[in-house]
Amino acid sequence: MGTASSSSLLNSWAELESAQDRENTTLLYGNTKDTEHFPEECDSKQSQELEPKALVTRKEIAIFLAALTIVNLAAFNFLILMIVRGSMPSANLSPVTLDDLPFQSTFVGFDDLYDRLGMGNRNASASLSRGPMTNIPRVLLQLDASNPTKYSPLWTEKWVTDGGMVPYRERRMIVTQSISTFAEFHVMDYGMKNCSVSLAFPGAASSMSSTPTYRLDIWKLDWNSALDHHQLTWINRPQRKERLGSFIISSTTRKSTQELEGYLCESGTYQILEVTCGAGACDLDVASGQEAQGLFMRQGVYA
Repeated sequence: MGTASSSSLLNSWAELESAQDRENTTLLYGNTKDTEHFPEECDSKQSQELEPKALVTRKEIAIFLAALTIVNLAAFNFLILMIVRGSMPSANLSPVTLDDLPFQSTFVGFDDLYDRLGMGNRNASASLSRGPMTNIPRVLLQLDASNPTKYSPLWTEKWVTDGGMVPYRERRMIVTQSISTFAEFHVMDYGMKNCSVSLAFPGAASSMSSTPTYRLDIWKLDWNSALDHHQLTWINRPQRKERLGSFIISSTTRKSTQELEGYLCESGTYQILEVTCGAGACDLDVASGQEAQGLFMRQGVYA
């Protein structure tokens, strides 16, 4: 009797605890009746709530692409119309050759540096403690006034090697009463703006004892780019701008180096000179290589 009553009491206590657990679960998670009976429907509802809504619909994208296409077609038609009417700005532009493009200075900021020091451009050049430097002409060619349409080819003297014909690296300066020599110099370095034209003769020429006296005139030409020696003739040669000076050629002067008074020349510019017969029976033919012989230029500071 006692055993039966205690067992009944335990069963009642277990049922009470089970009911209390179901009540607590309902309070925490809500009513799970629908989830137990309709799990698929609940899952679909939750997935619909979690799916992000599209910011732009396909219809809106199609409308945007159509509008963009219309704008592009209108712009293209406008450009075609401007070209046909000849009102495009590029239609009035003239071609620019490479020789007309300026050389960019490699001495960036040097002028500003000396200006900040209070020395200025000219004083900056004078403050540089450097001696004169020798500038060899890049091109020496001859034009004949008696044959004004003739071109003057460069490097005509060649010698045969295993790799083919190689021109002699020499420059010839020829001046007669009808032939003039044109020299092309490129001004180098920073601050070396004082250019003076010099003339020296090789040893064989300076040893000549009997030489008629004549005068060579040095002209600076109105030309600021490289010479096109492939198409240069006496007819289309650059015009003379100013006379820099003269050299007197005689038996005495052939034994010494002559130098004209310097003039201002900017760094990076081309200096195109013409050597003409000024007076007398001019008959000069001097060949030079990389040495300071024949016609060359001295560059120094401009004080």
